[in-house]
Amino acid sequence: MGKKDTLVIIGNGFDIWQGYRTSYLEFQKYYLKNRDNILKKLHIKKHVYIDEDGQKTELTDVEIIYGNPFNPNELEDEFWGTFETSLDDIDAETINAYFGKDAKGLRNMRKSIRNANRILKEAFCSWIKEVHIESSKSQYDFGDNCLFINFNYTDTLVKRLGIKEDDEYHIHGEAKDKKSIIFGHASHPQLPEQMLYKMGGRFRGLYYIEEILYYTDKHVEDNMQALCMFLAVHGTYAQDIKHIYVLGHSMSLPDIQYFMFLNDATKIPDEEEKDNEDDINDYDETDELFQRLQYAVNHTGYSLEDEDIEEEQKQAVIRQYQKEQKDRNNEYEKMFVNIMKKKCKIDISQNIVTTQERKEDAMWHISYYSENDKIWIEEIMGLIGCKNFCMHSTIEECIQKFRC
Repeated sequence: MGKKDTLVIIGNGFDIWQGYRTSYLEFQKYYLKNRDNILKKLHIKKHVYIDEDGQKTELTDVEIIYGNPFNPNELEDEFWGTFETSLDDIDAETINAYFGKDAKGLRNMRKSIRNANRILKEAFCSWIKEVHIESSKSQYDFGDNCLFINFNYTDTLVKRLGIKEDDEYHIHGEAKDKKSIIFGHASHPQLPEQMLYKMGGRFRGLYYIEEILYYTDKHVEDNMQALCMFLAVHGTYAQDIKHIYVLGHSMSLPDIQYFMFLNDATKIPDEEEKDNEDDINDYDETDELFQRLQYAVNHTGYSLEDEDIEEEQKQAVIRQYQKEQKDRNNEYEKMFVNIMKKKCKIDISQNIVTTQERKEDAMWHISYYSENDKIWIEEIMGLIGCKNFCMHSTIEECIQKFRC
């Protein structure tokens, strides 16, 4: 196996560059066109509203939960244009007021929230599956030193660029495997607080909203664990990566953590950086729970901005999430060790491969679509602390060196 020293990151703009209609606005069209068939397939009924003039309106749970149930209407284009980010934008106060706090109202709320999630997932997966990629001879040769991290669900790389399937990792799943597909925001990876459920009433309603926010989160750190397994199986070490190409990726908010992780892993380590992770065992459990509940009420219940929430509440949530993630990471590590033992029939703990220390940061090559896109990406690169990058106005220009 040759050494892999180049990572190529594929975003939705890559498929659009290849001539496929895979934007979120195309998903909106698909959803509106196929909504009735999806409801029929899932055995979910529409909600019927009659206004003062006797005008009848039929809507699904998607419009109720992500819109305004007191003024039921179709979701605006803005929701669909930023679809994944929009999934964390639920007006908990309005939803709670609409369904009420009695037992029947809470049951209806939970049912409606879950139905909204089922409808969107079915629609999204069905839409992705209908994108058919035609095979063609590639005009590019990336070489055996490249690995591909594909944020799309399609097999464009294999069919259009002749990439080996083994060299490609679909970080959010593939169209051919519905269960593998991941989409959503990245703002609520922590588990919902069980105490909210036990407290009942409006607090239970808040729990149901926290629950759906958790299940519509991408859980980026879990996905990065799986990505690390993919790289390790290919014998790829962070200090060996010299170049990173980003093709057609907007670096939107739900995916920033991926780029932060890759940048940190492929630059010269900062000796001054220290691990400031708190030990949750050093804090009083009762006070920690109180702070987390206050955060849930303020952040999810009242939709307060981050800067308006007390720092102790935010830190308590972060500490709890770190504990949850640490437990999951341990499970990933055990699973990976078992996989490698079976595949290689060796104890990998006794076969550690060392490589030379990094002498310079990896070089990033990034394509952008518009001037606004360029400005945004430059801001993101500054935010994650990456200075060693160059921008290209087209994907063709970005990957010119690989052209046959």
